Amino acid sequence: MIKWIIRVFLILVTFTVFSLFFLSFYGLETDYFNSTIQNKVRTFNSNFNLEFQKTNILLDLKQLELKVKVTKPKINFNNMSTDLSKLNLNISIKSFLKDEFALQRGEVGLVRTDIKKLIELINQIKPSPFLFVAKEIFNKGQIEGKAKINFDTSGKIKDDYEIIGSIFNFDAKILKKFNINQTDAEFELLKNNYSVYLIKGNINDINLANSKFEINKENKNWSQKQI
Repeated sequence: MIKWIIRVFLILVTFTVFSLFFLSFYGLETDYFNSTIQNKVRTFNSNFNLEFQKTNILLDLKQLELKVKVTKPKINFNNMSTDLSKLNLNISIKSFLKDEFALQRGEVGLVRTDIKKLIELINQIKPSPFLFVAKEIFNKGQIEGKAKINFDTSGKIKDDYEIIGSIFNFDAKILKKFNINQTDAEFELLKNNYSVYLIKGNINDINLANSKFEINKENKNWSQKQI
């Protein structure tokens, strides 16, 4: 009897260790959480829909987190949509079991998208006078990028975000005085510092290729230099 109990115990321990090892290094691909994730997204806005195929879940034993990677994500809102290059979510196991807000971090990637289309989509989700003006200013261009976002225990976005990306073939007209033409640029937006590097481009026929612009929110100043 004792030998049988020991054997069963060893089998359970071996199975548990193997399962933890498998989840930590290879993960589990499933569609089990699809409806849960989609329903959580709809609580933000009933017209907002996140479309995707499956989720891959990795176990982080060190941080006691579940790392959820969404396969082929796509945002749909009313009659508009845009594809994402990635959507990764870090979920606290402890908070999840206690039925608290469990999402700790998120990483979102945007595939190359028409700027005016993206502005229209964001404006539908969360209307803003700034976005309305931006839509009128921007004539054409494409944008791609990714964002890393941290959340507090109440679900609010922390200010230690990181957004990086690129703009291609960008044209705009600001205050009917400044014409920006055929611009390619890279940008980085951090908590207290915004920077834009112009790979090529003109403002009122002035060539600003290889220029870098920086704005420091703490010191309330900005700088421009040729690289």
